[in-house]
Amino acid sequence: MVATVKGLGTSPAVGVVVGDGVVYVAYKGGVALVDPERAEVTDRIEIRGTAFYDLKILDDMLWASDAAGTTLYGFDLTRR
Repeated sequence: MVATVKGLGTSPAVGVVVGDGVVYVAYKGGVALVDPERAEVTDRIEIRGTAFYDLKILDDMLWASDAAGTTLYGFDLTRR
């Protein structure tokens, strides 16, 4: 299956990670939560001015590093 998710530009960030039925995609300004069954953005974690680069999930936390490599952000996925 090939899916196109509209409204989600990922350049210059490249982080993508899958967790608990959601695809998390980094983009300039935040992380999009994508429903893989519908190929639609269902929610966003926005931080203006930040381009995320890498994403990892550990337990109930989503960790995202910024493209400049100076900051690591942690998001509690149980609070979404």
